[in-house]
Amino acid sequence: MNRTSFGNEIDRAFEQIYMTYWLKNKAAEDHEIIKDLENARKELTAAIEELKAQYEEASEQIPRLNVKAAEISNQIGHLQGKLQNLETELKEQAVEELSWPAGCKGGRCNQRFFRGDVP
Repeated sequence: MNRTSFGNEIDRAFEQIYMTYWLKNKAAEDHEIIKDLENARKELTAAIEELKAQYEEASEQIPRLNVKAAEISNQIGHLQGKLQNLETELKEQAVEELSWPAGCKGGRCNQRFFRGDVP
């Protein structure tokens, strides 16, 4: 073996050592990435299961909420009717009170009205 071939052998050995070093580090890095991805998958699977449970719970409440919404709608209609009746009564009272001559309100006339002090 001569010096050139010995030098070439050393160069190849360094390349192989470096490649081994790089592959080891890359394998360790990839192993960490795989571990992180597995943890993320577990967390996402747990989150999906939790969301499925929440969805089921919400789905079960829909019929009850529809009934409640109908009840509230009926109450609103009832209250609107009451408000309309009250509005009509108040308008009638206002017309009645405005139709009395000055000095007489609600059927009660004061003495000044009868003496002619109030026009």
